[in-house]
Amino acid sequence: MLLRFQYPKKPRESLVHALLRARLSHRLQSVQADESRWVAHQLCCMRDLPFQTIGDIARHGLALHVYCPRCFATRGLFLEVNAALHGRAFATTRFRCRSCGTPGVPKIRPAELLPVGGPVTLAFLWCNACVWEIDQAQLDKPPWSGSAQHYRCPGCHGRVEWHIHGPAWRPMESTSA
Repeated sequence: MLLRFQYPKKPRESLVHALLRARLSHRLQSVQADESRWVAHQLCCMRDLPFQTIGDIARHGLALHVYCPRCFATRGLFLEVNAALHGRAFATTRFRCRSCGTPGVPKIRPAELLPVGGPVTLAFLWCNACVWEIDQAQLDKPPWSGSAQHYRCPGCHGRVEWHIHGPAWRPMESTSA
């Protein structure tokens, strides 16, 4: 007697399995649609920064400095002299250190630095994708609007992260008797 080898038969897919597979793809599509709605909601609720270009920084009386992470040096740009840079977006403009050639980090700050922990509330804003920083923004004074909404980065259109330093808390004597 001759034995014949038979390949194992594939189990037939049941109607239940076919329906579950169809529902699973529908669920994945609905999750993706919900995520896009959430992202669109986040983008529409973010505000533009009060300045978009290097010229706007000069018009608001702020200073632009470039920090070199290799030299640990910060050098200021004279925006009045460099009028060619006024039309460029500060978030997408790349600066290099003159000493070592390392890409620099643009830092926007007021002309006069305020003490952190003083009587004012200061915000420090940055974008992780575009690598820039705004130091010592007073959100209750112009050009800031005092809004609690997050700002949108002018370079990547992502969310600008922030850290807020309020007035320093000092333990006071108890007034209760």
